[in-house]
Amino acid sequence: MTVRERFIQLLDVANFTQTDIATIAGYSRDALTNFINGRTKLPKVV
Repeated sequence: MTVRERFIQLLDVANFTQTDIATIAGYSRDALTNFINGRTKLPKVV
């Protein structure tokens, strides 16, 4: 399972919002939305 599929599964199963997941993962909401929609790769978290 890819990271992207895992995020999508969390949205479905855990009823998390994209904002919740982005906050937990340390990304901005826009960065996560673009990733889930397949437009960009996730930036590296430093």
